[in-house]
Amino acid sequence: MGWSCTQEVSETLQRISDSMYAQSGSQNVWVVGGREFFFEISRREYANGQATGSVYEMYTDPTGCRRAHRIGTLAIGPNGRIRKFPHLPNKWK
Repeated sequence: MGWSCTQEVSETLQRISDSMYAQSGSQNVWVVGGREFFFEISRREYANGQATGSVYEMYTDPTGCRRAHRIGTLAIGPNGRIRKFPHLPNKWK
């Protein structure tokens, strides 16, 4: 089962994903200052069409395994404006 959002949210997510793909080769991964991040959309339905999700940072643990920890949440309003998206470069907003 899928989820829905407004056209404006969809366009914002597409613009962000295109920028990430151009930088990292992945639609939800980006690098800032040598730090690697990724995001996941929650797939929760909102009556107003907004989107929310989580932002993670990748790291290597002491044993050499790649891991991720959640560093915050993202929120894109029904009008497509980014309300919150930790470490997302301003040029992509």
